[in-house]
Amino acid sequence: MELDLSRFNCSIDLQKQRELFEICFPETRKTSVATERHYFWKFHSKPGFIHSNEFSATINKKLIGYYAAIPFYYKFKNETLTAAMVCDVMTGPEARGKGVFTKLGSYSTDQLANSGYNLSTGFPIRPEVIPGHLKVGWEKAFELPLFAKVVSSRAFLTNRGLGFFSFFFDFLLRSAERLCGRAIAYQNDHLTTNIYNFNGLEEIPDLYEFYKNWEKSIPIALIKDSAFLKWRLGGPEKSYCILTLRKNKKLIGVLIASQTIKKGIPCMGILDLTMLEEYSDMAPVLLKELAVFCRKLKIDLILMMMSKYWSKKYKIKKSLFFRTPFAFYFIVKLFQVNGHEQEVKEESNWHVMWIDSDDL
Repeated sequence: MELDLSRFNCSIDLQKQRELFEICFPETRKTSVATERHYFWKFHSKPGFIHSNEFSATINKKLIGYYAAIPFYYKFKNETLTAAMVCDVMTGPEARGKGVFTKLGSYSTDQLANSGYNLSTGFPIRPEVIPGHLKVGWEKAFELPLFAKVVSSRAFLTNRGLGFFSFFFDFLLRSAERLCGRAIAYQNDHLTTNIYNFNGLEEIPDLYEFYKNWEKSIPIALIKDSAFLKWRLGGPEKSYCILTLRKNKKLIGVLIASQTIKKGIPCMGILDLTMLEEYSDMAPVLLKELAVFCRKLKIDLILMMMSKYWSKKYKIKKSLFFRTPFAFYFIVKLFQVNGHEQEVKEESNWHVMWIDSDDL
């Protein structure tokens, strides 16, 4: 039986792709992520000439592997880097351990390189998939730890039959937050915060000017223009909140987050936390406001994927975030970066969070 590698044709094989997706990612079953509507939003609605690139591995017309990438654009040295953000990579159970993952990865990234991308990016969290990426030329750029802040212990302890102790634990937690909150408020006066939903993007008229100013201080900065944000935050059945921070009416920080459920615990995932460079130490003000908002919504945990460099820059420990045992890796495969290979792999040159991926 011969392995066939080719461009994926959704008009013929979409149902097979959806079935394979649920087999490979069983945690998505009965969620919006597993629907065709989500697929078409993700891979066929992004603004621009190219919405996505999709590839398949088949044997006797049976789909056993799938590999996709979405174009993300970055400002770098007054030019634009086009990154193929790789996602939804999967091989069926019967194809594992037979070199299909490696062959499909090699074929797909070769096709991406020939399509004019400067590099490809990925965010694996499962250690077992990383060797297959490394075999076809991917490199580990840096680690992206998963940080968490406990807002309430209610769901965690109740799920373990220990709900009675949540009152005591939460009392201690709020006491610690009040101490941290006083320090934050004392250091950062003349500040105002606001909360918007996704539809409130238009209510922040200086939002895109803020992002353009932010780009100037980040060597490799994701271009967060109107078209990108409306697509990225427009997934079906998704809901986002946007928190803004102003100093003397000047927009200095923006936080984007979304509600999610992890192992039965109501969570808020921070998609993006962006501060103008000279105000980076004021990030705890936004994180404090998010915690207050989460408590009103009865959300117990806040999660954030962030590099160690930016976790220190934003002083997230002041907001009682702790590093969990879990970590993503930011991996890259370079195609054409014109002699800037080392710069592109340097952690401090990037500001990578979940907004740079397809997660959340």
